Amino acid sequence: MSEKNKKSINYRYSDETLKTSKEFSYATRLASALKTALSPLVFGNYGNELHKRLQSRIIAVLSTGPTEKKGERTLADGNLALLKGLELNPYTSFSWLTHAIFIKADIVPIPDGIKIQLPAMGRDNFKWPERGAEAYLSIRCIVLDVRELTVDVYALEPLAFAYGHKKKQQQRSAVVPIENMEDRLALVAVGVSFLRTDGAGGDGLISNNRKYYAAYLAEAAYVKNGEVVVFEGEQAPKTASQPEAPNVKIVKWDED
Repeated sequence: MSEKNKKSINYRYSDETLKTSKEFSYATRLASALKTALSPLVFGNYGNELHKRLQSRIIAVLSTGPTEKKGERTLADGNLALLKGLELNPYTSFSWLTHAIFIKADIVPIPDGIKIQLPAMGRDNFKWPERGAEAYLSIRCIVLDVRELTVDVYALEPLAFAYGHKKKQQQRSAVVPIENMEDRLALVAVGVSFLRTDGAGGDGLISNNRKYYAAYLAEAAYVKNGEVVVFEGEQAPKTASQPEAPNVKIVKWDED
């Protein structure tokens, strides 16, 4: 056996490399589980691309956790706000297809559940494609065990908005009952799609054209000891103040 092969057999990875590898593996398995739960909002498309986008965000969240726990960190240790806003369709964002649709999702540990609140909405809240007849709003709640990586998925009934109806639908809410939210991550994802008629104006189909559907993660929260955990993170270094020119009077903002 050559000297080179002997060295490769005896080579040992550093502790830092092993820790990084362990967290990468965790992110990979978690991204796979979330991709399965979320992909119906984008018609099962973008399998590899969606997996990579989820994995990248998960790694970013893990990196905000305590450095002394590296290699053992889970999503519970990091800043989950980094998951919010993730677009599931890499080509079309939710805001490109909607106007001022603000989804409010309250994670309520006791009693266990997720309360979804929608504003009054109508056809003017959507950017309609050519021959668009109806717009559909779909919402999914995903509850994840951050250690065992088991996933429960709850889908709300899709809401339909007809192009021909100018009157807004009233604001509405729904409570998604969750059997157990303790030590769980709760995600809320929202999707939009359109039914388009054929060229002759006849019956149409929900469009699978990537320009006419989108979805994103609207909320993410972790529950521990009956409460939603607020991420505090490690102490960030202080930044230097910008030097002011002489004789400049500083005016403070009023707090409303």
